[in-house]
Amino acid sequence: MRRRGVAEPIDIVNFVHLAWMLGDEGLEMLHEADRTFPTNPLVAWAIAQRALDSGDLAVVIEQLSQLVGWGEDEMVATDLAYDLEMFGPDLYRVLADAAISLGQWREAAEWLGRLVELEPDEQAHKVKLQLATARWQPT
Repeated sequence: MRRRGVAEPIDIVNFVHLAWMLGDEGLEMLHEADRTFPTNPLVAWAIAQRALDSGDLAVVIEQLSQLVGWGEDEMVATDLAYDLEMFGPDLYRVLADAAISLGQWREAAEWLGRLVELEPDEQAHKVKLQLATARWQPT
């Protein structure tokens, strides 16, 4: 891609795959991918995963919050296929847990509310939502 000088949508897969193969040294590759493909959800997910592994929860939220609200129109516009789990319960679970850990109760309540909508039978989500709401809006 660097030699071609043109970024094709499929190049993002190569960037992310190579970054994972390089381990810790691949983080710069992910940042290059982010500069080249600034709105690509796969890049945001990969950077967030690295940040989660290193405990940088603020970066996790920064990256994954970009994926909130993505729908078919946004996905089709990137010319790639994505694992829908990136936009489903896993997304909101990671965001909510990171926000709770950082004491960002309003955001946690927002993402837990969405998680409860997606997985209404999961009691743990409802309990966490009650906690986040109570912390955000103390009586």
